Amino acid sequence: MAWAVRFLIPLLFYLLPFSIFGEQLYWYDDDRKVLIHERSYDATLGIYVYRFGSSSDAPRRQLTGDIIVKFSGIQSADSLADFQARYSVTLVKNLPVGTGYYIFSAIDRETSLDIANQIYRDDEVQFAYPDWLTLGR
Repeated sequence: MAWAVRFLIPLLFYLLPFSIFGEQLYWYDDDRKVLIHERSYDATLGIYVYRFGSSSDAPRRQLTGDIIVKFSGIQSADSLADFQARYSVTLVKNLPVGTGYYIFSAIDRETSLDIANQIYRDDEVQFAYPDWLTLGR
């Protein structure tokens, strides 16, 4: 009986929605806060998958580990190095779509969500969001 309690109670906490236990997962799409309705582990893929919509028809997505950032102004090599150290990210490339667009890589997929939200609050940044890969339904 004790083994069942040790196994079932953590499983119950894992299966219930995030908001019951406090922290709701989210990310920012420009100025819009997007709530993540479901996070589950896909053992076949070996990754966590996410759904933004509350229905089972909402597409499943995975984090790539990259973060797309648009700075408010032009960044020098020194300011980019400081930014990378501050957020523990690595510069992947400067996007050729305009001034100040960059892709950074986080330490791993799962931390990229939290780091993107931290970067979003930075005064130097116009927007920051994690890069998502859509897996289908």
